[in-house]
Amino acid sequence: MEERSEQGFELVKIDNTGDNPRMREVWRRTYTDYLGSGYCSANSLRMLRHYRDLDCIAETSVFGTYANGRLIGTNSLTLDKKGLVLPGDYVFPDFLNEIRKECESEGKILGVSWRLVTAPEYRCRTKIVSGLINRTIEEIKEIGLDVLLCSVNPRHEGFYNHRCGFEKIAGPKKESSVENAEAVLLRVDSDVLFQVWGEGYKRNGRHKRNRR
Repeated sequence: MEERSEQGFELVKIDNTGDNPRMREVWRRTYTDYLGSGYCSANSLRMLRHYRDLDCIAETSVFGTYANGRLIGTNSLTLDKKGLVLPGDYVFPDFLNEIRKECESEGKILGVSWRLVTAPEYRCRTKIVSGLINRTIEEIKEIGLDVLLCSVNPRHEGFYNHRCGFEKIAGPKKESSVENAEAVLLRVDSDVLFQVWGEGYKRNGRHKRNRR
């Protein structure tokens, strides 16, 4: 398990193999966030594993941010391989198949970012989400991933476009895994992601320095 600390927050790459208690924290954090947003129904376990086949496989990386030992944010990254069912496959199967054909013919590596959630009281702390995205991008660079997809509620599309360079390629359509809330399928190529995210980091850094 890899850990990094910054200003009281601990950013962790969670060991998602076996029966790791920290994965149960991820499922509880997801449940709490989705329940509050109306994306899932209450259950007695108070956990949500809406893509359980992806949770504990080698192709998936799970990141978590902790404050005082409590999980306050998480994001997951899964590399595609033959036979895997990615989140977008449930709602946008035709588009996923076309992108897979493109990646196969051009020798590109495809992946999907999913389950980006934060505790409600930390949503105004942009560095929590930014830290998770930045760590995910580092992993993308290490892996050599070429194409990244994500499926999000339409109201978040602007953030992903402005901060990461994602473009909508399908939707909105209702997604059964989140109580039939609408979802859009977004795509970004890694070179665009690195450029747009890097420029945003520079702008934010200058803004913070100017405030001091």
